[in-house]
Amino acid sequence: MRYMRYGWPRGTMSDLSSVTDEDSLDRELTRQMLGTVWRVLRWPLLLLGLLLGWLLYLVASIMIIGGQHSTRTADVGIVLGAGVTNGKPSAPFVARIDYAVQLYKAGRVRRLLMSGGPIMGQREEALVGRDRAMALGVPADAILIEPKSWTTYLNFVESKQVMDANGATTALVITEPFHMMRSLRMARDLGMNVQGEPTPRSFYRTFSQRYRFIASELFLYLYYLRYGR
Repeated sequence: MRYMRYGWPRGTMSDLSSVTDEDSLDRELTRQMLGTVWRVLRWPLLLLGLLLGWLLYLVASIMIIGGQHSTRTADVGIVLGAGVTNGKPSAPFVARIDYAVQLYKAGRVRRLLMSGGPIMGQREEALVGRDRAMALGVPADAILIEPKSWTTYLNFVESKQVMDANGATTALVITEPFHMMRSLRMARDLGMNVQGEPTPRSFYRTFSQRYRFIASELFLYLYYLRYGR
C-alpha cells in the first residue's frame, strides 16, 4: 500500500482502506503524523512554556521592585559596597553613598551602615564609604561599618550581626535598582526587617547595559534560590 513509503508501522495507523483519492490519503497521513508529534511533544512544550513564563515574571519583578521606594523610617540605612579602585569608590558606589547621606539628612535613617570588605586587594569598601559619608557631613558616631563581606549574601550576614550588636531592628537597603530584588530576598531570608531604597539613577542606561545587568541578576537570583548564597 502507498502509506508504507512513509515508514509507518501498520499497527499504528488508522484504517485507510476507505480513502481512495491519492491527495486525500496524503492529507490523512499528514494529519495522523502531526497528531502523533503533538501527543509526544505537548507536555515538554507545556513545561517549556511555563519555564519561560516564570523567567519573564522574574525579569519583570527585577525591574518593578527596582523602581519601588519605601516611605518609612528605619534604624539604619545599609549601603552595599560596589567596588573600590585605588582607595576611591566606583561611580555606582558613589551614587549609593550619596543617596544614603541624603536619606540620613532627611531623617529617614538614624545611622548609616557601610557594608563591604577588601576585594582584589583594595581597601575595605565599608571604610571608603564611611570616609565619603563623613566628608559629606555625616558624623562619625552615626556611621556603623561592616568591613568583612565580599558578596551580597555576606553583606547581609555580617550587617545583621552589626545591627544586632547595636540594637538596630529595621533597615533600608540602598543599592542599584536592578540589584534590589535579590538583595531584599537575601536579607528577608535571614530574618531581617528591611525595605528597599534604590538609588535614583542607574549607571546601566543603554539597552545593552541593562540587558547584561538584568541577565546577570537573573542568573545570580536563580543561583541563590538553588544554593542559598
